[in-house]
Amino acid sequence: MFSHHPFRWIIFPVHVARKTGTAELKQEKGTQGKENGLFVAYPADRRDLLLALLIEGVENDGGSRYAVNTAKRIFTSFR
Repeated sequence: MFSHHPFRWIIFPVHVARKTGTAELKQEKGTQGKENGLFVAYPADRRDLLLALLIEGVENDGGSRYAVNTAKRIFTSFR
């Protein structure tokens, strides 16, 4: 990840290629709505394994941060 990425401090047990995202779901422009956290990753040395997470309702949990932390737990148990 690039050094300016907000999740650069999260250490994974293996080197992973990864991408985060947050999807905002709103009824109208300028209104509050729900957010879904997205995270896709695969171990850099095992491209036959891909992890894709979508966590609903993360608007109060830091967007995709919850998905990233969940992925870290999965990769840690996978080792």
